[in-house]
Amino acid sequence: MKHCFSHLTVVTLLSATVLLSLPSANAAVLVTWSNYTASPYAPGTPSLASNVTGGTWSFGAGVTAGPFGNGTAIVSGSNLNSASLNPIDYFEFSIAPAPSYTLDLDTINLGFRVPNGSTTNFTVRSSLDGFTTNLITPFVPTNGSSTAVTLGSSFDNISSAVTFQIYAWTSGSTGTVVGLSNGSGSLTNVVGTVVSVPEPSSALLFGLGAVIVLWRRRA
Repeated sequence: MKHCFSHLTVVTLLSATVLLSLPSANAAVLVTWSNYTASPYAPGTPSLASNVTGGTWSFGAGVTAGPFGNGTAIVSGSNLNSASLNPIDYFEFSIAPAPSYTLDLDTINLGFRVPNGSTTNFTVRSSLDGFTTNLITPFVPTNGSSTAVTLGSSFDNISSAVTFQIYAWTSGSTGTVVGLSNGSGSLTNVVGTVVSVPEPSSALLFGLGAVIVLWRRRA
């Protein structure tokens, strides 16, 4: 019997089988943090999903690291008394996929620790554009509240480390301490999807095998 597979049929079947070989995944918490330790002070340690790395907190040059006072913050500091955003006043962490994986980052949830009687502004920027664009319009949260920062399509298919800086500036004195928390109703985490990237040769062999099986059935 004459084989009647066209080049277009073969290409179509290869494309379909390669796509079917790609794994699917659901969004989940990729990183969250414990509360800080107070003596000596150290930010909370990250709890990471499988095949996710990073999550360690660091501070901008203008921030004096220190405890919020009641042990319910994951990262906190003072010396943030500016009238507007100061590019050296931020809390920072990075997140990256393990080898052979990518990340689709959906949301950063931020919980807040701010003292009563002060007005503290927050916003978020990322390394994807060199920390130039706010990912959320600057806002003033209340103590114990949470805000979700929705990340756009530019945060899909992340194959290397991306860094986020959370900027804060407050009307309080130099010693006013502000921070992020994981207390009741006030969560700080990153939500997204870990995607396995199959080896190109494996996906191609899978597709070729499917085509050969179909070809033999048509013989």
